[in-house]
Amino acid sequence: MSTGDVRRGITQAKFNEEQANTFYKEVFILSIVAGVFLQSWFVFLGSLIFLFVGIHVPVLGTMIMWGLSIGWGIGGYALGSVFNEGASLVLGILAFMAGLGTHYSAKEYSADLSDG
Repeated sequence: MSTGDVRRGITQAKFNEEQANTFYKEVFILSIVAGVFLQSWFVFLGSLIFLFVGIHVPVLGTMIMWGLSIGWGIGGYALGSVFNEGASLVLGILAFMAGLGTHYSAKEYSADLSDG
């Protein structure tokens, strides 16, 4: 194993950690919104646990990641609608792809932590 391999591995791990922090914040905010919207502490706690644990279940984790990424895409589309239809589509697609990248990196980071 060369020094370059170790450096690349450390760089990748740092990047994945940053993306995981973004994911954790996203999950926390989403759980707060769900709890406030439904006026229930149990909904907050349930959604928090469901999203944190669900990301580690293969099929469920993929569904969570795609669902959250679609939310990013919708946000990008809404932001682009301020300008015109073309901007809406482009920003929606870019936001969706950024969301997928963030969520897959966060899942990889979480899997790295749980490897024993």
